[in-house]
Amino acid sequence: MTFRHYPFGKQSKKSPISKTAEREFEREIRKLEQLEENAKKIHNDMQTCIEAQTAQSKYENQMLLNLTASSLYRDDEKLRALVDHWVQSTKKLELLVEELNATSQKVIVEPMRKIATIFPSILQAVKKRDQSLQEYSKCQEKVNKYVKRERTAQNVVKLENSRQACSIARTDFESQNNLLMDEIARLYDGRIMYIQPSLEALVKAQVKYYTDSQNTYRDLCSRLHIASSSPSPSPPPSPSSPIQNSAELKQSIKEKLAEIRALSITVNDQGK
Repeated sequence: MTFRHYPFGKQSKKSPISKTAEREFEREIRKLEQLEENAKKIHNDMQTCIEAQTAQSKYENQMLLNLTASSLYRDDEKLRALVDHWVQSTKKLELLVEELNATSQKVIVEPMRKIATIFPSILQAVKKRDQSLQEYSKCQEKVNKYVKRERTAQNVVKLENSRQACSIARTDFESQNNLLMDEIARLYDGRIMYIQPSLEALVKAQVKYYTDSQNTYRDLCSRLHIASSSPSPSPPPSPSSPIQNSAELKQSIKEKLAEIRALSITVNDQGK
């Protein structure tokens, strides 16, 4: 059972303590309930974040594994060079993710799990305090009952015994109540000092992760640009269809025309 499900606010109409005192106690308990819920939410959210980062790294590795196993990777030398650069960067990023996840587990998940172990013991103390209050209330009712009865010797003795039992019950309740109120206030006030170092460590780890990741991607982009800009090896020209540049083509046409003109002059000369 958590504080959210604990049946508070069911004070007896004949309670020996004031409604103000009981409302003050319930207000402190509600603070503790909020603290418990927040600790649980931080724990779950951080766990979800770790799982998402791990899954993202896993899917990227799987995508590269499928790509390197394809025929396109084997047949295209330029693509193969680009993918190899990507694979190298992914290995670095995978290590960065593992480092960030380990830090997140240590500075957030484990502290939130640790503080969660405190709440059940406090809840047990609250139950004991309520039982003590019930005992105190019963003793007070007995005192009130014998006060109204005729003051015979027997009733006077019973009244005195009831008053003594009520005094013991009251002392026990007040002791438990005051101790519990002090402990709850101390725990609630110390929540900032408890979580602040963890949050600072998480922020530093995230800054390092994103800085290193940015540098890795920047280096990858630079290497990909260089690799994509380098000329691809050209296949050797086919003997049946020689490849010529524009200057060679012009020269070839000029030579053919000269041969044709020379041939025409020869024919005319023969006609004369």
